[in-house]
Amino acid sequence: MAPTLQQCPVCFNHYRSTPDGKLCRHGGKVKGQECSGSRKKVDPSGARAASPLGAAPDPRPGLPTRSSAASVSGDPLGLDYSGVFDKLTAVLKCVPVYDHIPKPCREKFAHDLNALLTAVCNDPGDPAHWVRLHCFVPYVLQKTSRGGRRVNQGNLVNKRLSEYSTIGLETLVLCFDGFNNGKSQKHNPDRWINAVSSCIEQGNLSSAVRLICSPEGLAESSPATFDKLCSIHPKIPVDRRVFPALTPTAGCVSSAEVLRAVKSFKNGSSGGLDGLRPQHLKDVFSGPLPIDDTLNSLTQFINLILSGACPLSVRRRPDGCTLIPWRAGRCLAWDVTVPGTLAERYVNLTSKECGLAAARAADEKMKKYGTALPSMEFLPICIEVLGPMDPNTLKFLKEIGKRISVRSVANGDRLNQINSVDNTLDKSFDNFKQQMNESWTDIVKQGIDAVKNDVKVVQRTLEVLNTIKERENNVIIFNLIESNRKDNDSVSAILRSLTDNSIKDDDILRVTRQGRKIDDSKTPRPVIVKFASFVIKNRVMRSISKIKSLEGEFNKIKISHDLTHDHRVELRELIVEAKTKEANDGHFLYRVRGQVGRWKIVKLKKTAII
Repeated sequence: MAPTLQQCPVCFNHYRSTPDGKLCRHGGKVKGQECSGSRKKVDPSGARAASPLGAAPDPRPGLPTRSSAASVSGDPLGLDYSGVFDKLTAVLKCVPVYDHIPKPCREKFAHDLNALLTAVCNDPGDPAHWVRLHCFVPYVLQKTSRGGRRVNQGNLVNKRLSEYSTIGLETLVLCFDGFNNGKSQKHNPDRWINAVSSCIEQGNLSSAVRLICSPEGLAESSPATFDKLCSIHPKIPVDRRVFPALTPTAGCVSSAEVLRAVKSFKNGSSGGLDGLRPQHLKDVFSGPLPIDDTLNSLTQFINLILSGACPLSVRRRPDGCTLIPWRAGRCLAWDVTVPGTLAERYVNLTSKECGLAAARAADEKMKKYGTALPSMEFLPICIEVLGPMDPNTLKFLKEIGKRISVRSVANGDRLNQINSVDNTLDKSFDNFKQQMNESWTDIVKQGIDAVKNDVKVVQRTLEVLNTIKERENNVIIFNLIESNRKDNDSVSAILRSLTDNSIKDDDILRVTRQGRKIDDSKTPRPVIVKFASFVIKNRVMRSISKIKSLEGEFNKIKISHDLTHDHRVELRELIVEAKTKEANDGHFLYRVRGQVGRWKIVKLKKTAII
């Protein structure tokens, strides 16, 4: 009888199981690369729908599953949705998802997303619809764990889309139990490299360049880093007054505005807590696929959020923020940016005039979001790290102070405080300008000195390389007796004898004695011979073993390369090291071999030396 096969909940392939109900080892052939579902127990009945997320088994497998997204209006499970949303908010941000939707899945992904948005808009009071919309992207586009058998992304995502509507709510929530961000993450020195690679893969080249040019890299996840960030940002005043309750006015957007806002996001833009990123929507809305239904559903959903007609338990989801009404009859949307005054991209501006970094950041925000939602009043709030503000920000803060003072009884002290702050800021700006002028001169001087040092190092390196290049075709002859005979004739005779008369007079460019001649000296001066090419020099160096066979006074000479001082020191150290090893080892010989500047010690048997 054929053995019973069980389906792995991770890779969805069928394998044999051990007598105790665990799956056999499968996946990679190398130990440590096997599938994460190996050696794990599975449900033998096979009644539970397998989850592509490798989730825990359904503790209540007898419950009926939902056949479609539209059939979840009832609540037979009696889930505590407030606790469910709190759990999903903390867990889903830890689920890794694909950066792009595979092309074979985009049409089906858009169809299912349209169905979920339509279900939420038709019945916004049912939290079950919000749960399915909240979990849709993390479930369908979750990255598989590393190791095990390779899977096709398109087939895997299509399979998850097909089974998503058949999974019960409780099983769906349990699928994400394995993702817990409560554990402290150790500092990984490769996080910087991984972040740069991720930005390049997402097409966000500007962020990748900023990370590469940053001298400090990514900050370590530690309490000290958190305390430093808290010290940079100003604390909330204890006596801050609450905004007066005004009658909110719901905003309304059109399909064209939504499409223009989606396409305005740059590559690599981050998404919300539910895992949906702007790039996913750009994938859905790009190409020849029909987008009218999905775009209309998304527009209807956004207008639903702006109107506030959603359950209290999900009112802070999925965007995680609230809208503040303003007296202009439109909602006020602001974006807070804290640019670094001394950052590389702003230092050329702040060195000229105080506050230009905040002004530049405000201009960039206005270009990005100023016309994205005409139904809202957008205001960029830009405050530099060292204090200077954008003029519109300062005007906005003063306007808030005036509006509060109108509704406040004791407004005299507040206005005095604001004026005092303005005076303090003016003095701080003046002091900052003076300090910047003084420190900038020192910084430029230090930079010039550093550049000069680098130039000297480069010049030294070039000189060394030129010296090596000049000596490349040279050899040095030692112990050649100085006589009335010309050195050219002696050298030519020696080289012809060594190379069997294959060297001609034209191959020898120059023959010179090294050093000043001393009459009483018994040691002859070395002779430097320069050849026409490296090939001729190499031919001579291969024939130096024939020196002992030369006649007369020529059999005592020695020929070597024309080495620089650094090369001579290096060769001398290697020879001493080889002699030391040979003295300690009685069975082998140690010799220095290799090209000039690339020597190494080789180990030879004594019997191999003739």
